[in-house]
Amino acid sequence: MSVSEGIDAVHVSMVVSDAAIAEYKIVQGDIANTTNDKKVVKVATADTHVPVGITQAPTTVANQDCPIAVSGIVPCMVDGNVAAIDINDRIVPGTAGKGVKFTALDAVGQESIGIAMEPSTADNDVIDVKIQPAHLVKGTA
Repeated sequence: MSVSEGIDAVHVSMVVSDAAIAEYKIVQGDIANTTNDKKVVKVATADTHVPVGITQAPTTVANQDCPIAVSGIVPCMVDGNVAAIDINDRIVPGTAGKGVKFTALDAVGQESIGIAMEPSTADNDVIDVKIQPAHLVKGTA
């Protein structure tokens, strides 16, 4: 049983996608885009992108309603091949919106979506992540 089963404390916000986005991907706001006064999101592809949530259903085209979890413990697609993910590791956006283990600070700092609640050592795993955004700078890791 996954950690998120039976937990009702997940807050989901409805936004619009900038393109087709798979479920359980980390997304960021797309400030250059607006659609019918709705907030638009796109896949976060680097640890310097500020994540706003994790998609909870896929979209197939641009401008489609896209539910994203913005709090709680929710499924997130990860790439445990980059570095093995352990429980309590900070998760940051990696390529293609997959979460990866936070490993080291660079000069600019990194943006974390939350904390791993399960381990992973494989690409495309879906694990539970506690959404707890943070800007990681030297001295906070």
